[in-house]
Amino acid sequence: MLRYDMLDAWVQALVDGHLYPEQPLSRAGRRRVVDCLSALACAALRTNSTYVAYDALTRTSRDDEKNRVVDALLGYLAGPSGPSGPAGAGRAARPAGRAVASRADASGQGARTNPAGHIDVRLAGSWGSRLGLVEVQDQGVRFHHSVLQAYLASRCMGALMPVRTAAVSVPRPVGMAAVSRYAGGPVEELLILSSATETEDVTDAYFTPALRRPGRELAMSMVFYSRSRGALEGCHGREADRAASGADCEREHRCPISIVRDLLLDAARQAVDEISRPSDGARRPGSGSDMEQDPKIRALELYSAALDVDSFHHEPLHHSLVEEIESHWESLQTYNDMKLDTPKKALVRRIGVTGRLLAVRRLLPPSAAERVHARTAYDVLFAMARKEPSHGVRFAMAQVIGEGGDEAFDAIKDQLAPARPAPAFTFSAFSAFSAVVGPAGAEAVAVDIEALAYSLGLGRAGDGAASATLPDSDGPPSAPGTTRTERLARKCRAEIIQKRQEDEEAAEREERREAEADWRSEIMKAWVVPMLVQSCTRTPHEDTPYTVLSQWMERHRHDGIGIAQEVAFAQGFRHAANHRTPSTKPARARNVLNTQAAEMLKHTRYWYARLALLHALTLWTLPDDVAQKQPRRGRGANPAREIRQWLEQRGEHTRKGRLRDEHPLVRAAARMARYALQTRRPDRFLWIDEAGTAAQIGSETGSLRERRMHDLWIPPSRGWSTLDPAAQQLLADVMVLLTLTEERGDRPQDARRHLEAAYSGWQQGMPPCMTVDRTPLSPRQALVGETPRALPGSDCADGCRFRFCPYPPKGPQCRTELDELFCIHQRQMLDRLQFQAWQACRFRRRAPWQLDTTVANLRTFWNEMAARAGNRALEEAAPPD
Repeated sequence: MLRYDMLDAWVQALVDGHLYPEQPLSRAGRRRVVDCLSALACAALRTNSTYVAYDALTRTSRDDEKNRVVDALLGYLAGPSGPSGPAGAGRAARPAGRAVASRADASGQGARTNPAGHIDVRLAGSWGSRLGLVEVQDQGVRFHHSVLQAYLASRCMGALMPVRTAAVSVPRPVGMAAVSRYAGGPVEELLILSSATETEDVTDAYFTPALRRPGRELAMSMVFYSRSRGALEGCHGREADRAASGADCEREHRCPISIVRDLLLDAARQAVDEISRPSDGARRPGSGSDMEQDPKIRALELYSAALDVDSFHHEPLHHSLVEEIESHWESLQTYNDMKLDTPKKALVRRIGVTGRLLAVRRLLPPSAAERVHARTAYDVLFAMARKEPSHGVRFAMAQVIGEGGDEAFDAIKDQLAPARPAPAFTFSAFSAFSAVVGPAGAEAVAVDIEALAYSLGLGRAGDGAASATLPDSDGPPSAPGTTRTERLARKCRAEIIQKRQEDEEAAEREERREAEADWRSEIMKAWVVPMLVQSCTRTPHEDTPYTVLSQWMERHRHDGIGIAQEVAFAQGFRHAANHRTPSTKPARARNVLNTQAAEMLKHTRYWYARLALLHALTLWTLPDDVAQKQPRRGRGANPAREIRQWLEQRGEHTRKGRLRDEHPLVRAAARMARYALQTRRPDRFLWIDEAGTAAQIGSETGSLRERRMHDLWIPPSRGWSTLDPAAQQLLADVMVLLTLTEERGDRPQDARRHLEAAYSGWQQGMPPCMTVDRTPLSPRQALVGETPRALPGSDCADGCRFRFCPYPPKGPQCRTELDELFCIHQRQMLDRLQFQAWQACRFRRRAPWQLDTTVANLRTFWNEMAARAGNRALEEAAPPD
């Protein structure tokens, strides 16, 4: 809505002459230019192009569908209530194609207006280029920006909607048509399209080819149209209007927002159906964008646009739409490509934004807005996370749920409490027999019994019913122990063993899928609970997020939780700490979270969880007024001592820790936290999401003294280039070590056991592949589609207890891939001349934990990482020394 309002204000300023005032064009002339270019933009989106020829608004004798669209657009412009008329732009209730006629400007001067008061299309293109709207080319124009093209097209989209209108008669004038054809040509005919049936033909003629392989501009234009005044006025949401319309007129009284939503949903469903037909949706190299060619990306973006349009409907279908998306979510996956992560995150954020908008619309009094009764879909989104393999997409889902506040907590509160593990014990005769003779003996006996039963015609073991005899058997089944029976049993053995192996593999896949889904659910709980404490408005009492958080922390102190859950809770605390508490809101949630995070740090030993909790405590320690100087004495006078106190505290049954015993990366993070507290600039030394920060270059923000709309300490626009050089180096090695330790394609229980074995005890160090020699990492040892040459731990140095090497190959085993520019920059930070690093008082090329390795070894490693990110040869990626 904000973008639509900004574009509307910009075009209005252009029409009023506040922009480009040096152009000698009246206000009416500017309005006509914008109207004409709007019709051209709408015609261009039908073919999914930024270029449109002048004859796009010319009728042809061969294409009836195009003629209907041209008549509708020209009738929209020529009508007395068109965009240039007194009714203003965006009226959805005007008849499409009210009157269409044409006359050529044979003189070719192009500087005149026709008798109807409209200018020639070529002259409109020329003036549009002077006003910065288009670029004039040979036989047409090209729009500068896709967003501007989408907005201009949305102004004419009301003419394409099948709405109920009254019949209008336009008399044929004598000697000259009252409405001029924009592209030239003789007067041909006068069309009157007044019924809803005819306008439905126009809708089909425009949207059927346009939505077959749509671009982002068309979906954006349809969203813009749903925000227009004409679409909102045409949405019959009041009971009186629905009662007056009658059941038999329901089709004619469909509101424009319903039509747009249904069109987008139909296109999204067609894209989902196309996924199962790879031949139909095969990508043609060099033709079109990802949205046009990849049906998965197309479906995701069309569903996102449908949700956006639905949020302004008088009866939103938000919950049912998200349920439909969830039912198709498993088909919207890729095996080893992360290109779907961006559209998935955009769709997840759209679900969150529209859900919060619906919650606000429900709370508005009827005098301010019509009350809606739509349900939010946070419970469906939580269930969707169980199916999502991408870590980044799941974290985006957790952020959306965490920002949902009371609505989100009420939807999923029954799923947030910690589960009580109960040992499962089952007894069977086969399991008891296996305990006596061993697994191998029991399996052999089971196969023999099944083969014997199959050969005797008794069916497979456990079927409980007899089956037909073998096809090659002649005569009745023989008695057990005869030669023929033994021959048939041997013949059936291979088939039975193969069938048993297939059943076991299917059962293993199903068991692994359920285990991974349960593990993702537990991680989601740990992410969401601290975020909900921050966003909810309730006070600490029973059946609130405060109670759930206390239960989890109590379990962590006494029974303990897994390392993966520790990490997830730490990330949830850090994300909640990034929100600055406004002065008008009580600091109750902030104080509770600060206390719980400090208590969790005492009982947490995994290095990354401690690093994330340290970031969270640092953000909560910052004063609300960043202009406040550091005091000379009292609280906040010595940040280094306060950080040391956080890290040296331990649980009741553990000895007090020392800062020099901390993990090297945690010590480096403590130094960055001290700089953040001293400079009051946490965005230069801390981060919220490692993967998100390392994936984008980022942009500088204004002073933190100016409160922004998102009100965050570290906005999402920050990237790795905005960090201090020392923080950039720390972020890089944190990402490398996380990739080595977490989610390498193992079962959840195997990964947990491996992690526990590598980080047992409080004395934690770094593997030698990070501190001494990075050659065993071999980041280019396998690319996408190749079989990895070595398993984790096979390339480790002698005596290494971590068993991490080599680096996981590209594909589903690697959770995050570092950006190529980020890797190249890490290599450049090892050069001798580093003026940017010297300005930040960083004079050593190697970090403290890298002093035992050589600069050449580090350069080679980052060259290989850059080559891996770009799928290039090492010689192409390595810059000259």
